[in-house]
Amino acid sequence: MGFSFFNAPKPRKYNYIPRFYDPDVEAWKQKKAARGVETDLSDEEKLRMRMRRSWGVNEDGESKRGYNNFRWVIIVCLVMVLIYLIFGTGVIDNIVSGLMAK
Repeated sequence: MGFSFFNAPKPRKYNYIPRFYDPDVEAWKQKKAARGVETDLSDEEKLRMRMRRSWGVNEDGESKRGYNNFRWVIIVCLVMVLIYLIFGTGVIDNIVSGLMAK
């Protein structure tokens, strides 16, 4: 009879599969799939890519609309400055009186 004072259980085994992630390869696969070339992307990844494209998000995850919004803010600010110069100061009156004096 094998009685042991210290009964040490055997260590558990687990199935860990290390995965390698290369962002350049992933970007290349997504660009290839966007062009319609045969790719090994799953249906879920293809759907995710189509949704990003339809929402206006580029491959880097940045919104394409952000640049357009910033441009509109700049344009509105410039228009407001011009309106202030025209109606808030006497710049136009000085220009008109200077042209009339000649």
